[in-house]
Amino acid sequence: MNLGFFAKTIIILIIATLSLSAIKTISISYGQLEEARTSLKEGKHKQAILGYERCIQAYLPLLQPRKQAIEEMQSFLDSLEQHQNAELALEGWRRLRASILFSRSIFGQPNADLLQGANHNIARLAATTDTQGRMSEEAIEKELISLLNDNPKDVSGFWGVMQFLFLLSWIGLTCQLIWKWAESTKSIRVRMICGSFGSWLTWLGSLYLAG
Repeated sequence: MNLGFFAKTIIILIIATLSLSAIKTISISYGQLEEARTSLKEGKHKQAILGYERCIQAYLPLLQPRKQAIEEMQSFLDSLEQHQNAELALEGWRRLRASILFSRSIFGQPNADLLQGANHNIARLAATTDTQGRMSEEAIEKELISLLNDNPKDVSGFWGVMQFLFLLSWIGLTCQLIWKWAESTKSIRVRMICGSFGSWLTWLGSLYLAG
């Protein structure tokens, strides 16, 4: 098979896969936001939290439903606390925090600025809902803040992009090695193997540096 045709086919498949994945993510985001709003109107607070959570997890850069879901969920959780439902508010803040961390990728942590506030709310509500009196509210809050502030190290944007490029390089060189193996001389095979192995090692190194 012609190598050019093979390369074009791989590129088309990659674009198609990414496009379908993006369409699915957008569909989930809009659908779950609407479901959360409907549940909220019907007084189904737990279902509303779950809907917001799934919407926030459906991450794409600049996707508006996710931004709206975060803002609406924060307001809703504040309202729950004001209406003396601290336990459900606590669960909601935990799910909001987990949803934000869920969207972490090789390119960084979206909405990292919201984690600190979520951490404090979780710690504060966990302290106030402790019914066994094992510790003072201040002691529980201090301990939980210490734990919650131990967020994953932020991803290096530069090395995140580099490791993605090195991954593509490794895949490309490996495909070329497989496809041209039969028609290549021994020396060319050795060079292609070294190139593929070198790209793999470089990718692993950049993956580590990306965090």
